Amino acid sequence: MHFRSVISLILAALIAPTIFAQDKTQPSADELISKNIEAKGGATALHDLQSLRLTGKLLVQQGGQIELAYLQIKKRPDEVRTEASLQGMTQIQTYDGKEGWKVSPFFGRKDPERMSADDVKALVEDTEIDGALVDWKAKGSAVEYLGTEDVEGTLAHKLKVVRKNGDVSFVYLDPDHFRDRSGGLRKSGRRIRSDVNRLRTQGSAGQTKNYYR
Repeated sequence: MHFRSVISLILAALIAPTIFAQDKTQPSADELISKNIEAKGGATALHDLQSLRLTGKLLVQQGGQIELAYLQIKKRPDEVRTEASLQGMTQIQTYDGKEGWKVSPFFGRKDPERMSADDVKALVEDTEIDGALVDWKAKGSAVEYLGTEDVEGTLAHKLKVVRKNGDVSFVYLDPDHFRDRSGGLRKSGRRIRSDVNRLRTQGSAGQTKNYYR
């Protein structure tokens, strides 16, 4: 047998157990979900929670960095209010379980407007106090573990959630404490980022200066 072939066989024999061991230590979606729920205080405590207030900062990267103050309030069974504030103006999106409304001062519209069916559909997911992983089977969702991914400079476990209606979202978990990375703000924040970016694209240079400087 050729020398190179012998070396290849030896390397394959040494590497195979290592790969097998890595596969065995790969966490399953069920394990990650269980640890995530436990990290939040357990399913019972989450079910008993009747309202939730989330605050943070929303960063928009386009031609420089814009920072907005972010607030989201959820209340059972199906209510949510999201706010993003900058320089005295606050964009608002609300859902009361039946209808969605928004106020868009960044576009010069300060009166409440009814939201479209597509926008309301996305906002409904934000009403979940428990998150997408709690009772995911009862909700008719499917969850798949996709390995790790860099989130803001830190590796995080990535879970793909496919809801009963076909909508897809992703949940990122801290590898040490298994808490949500970016919490429930990621999707709603992305909608507001989209609105801000659209304003910067469509608005005049003078309008942009008035809003963001």
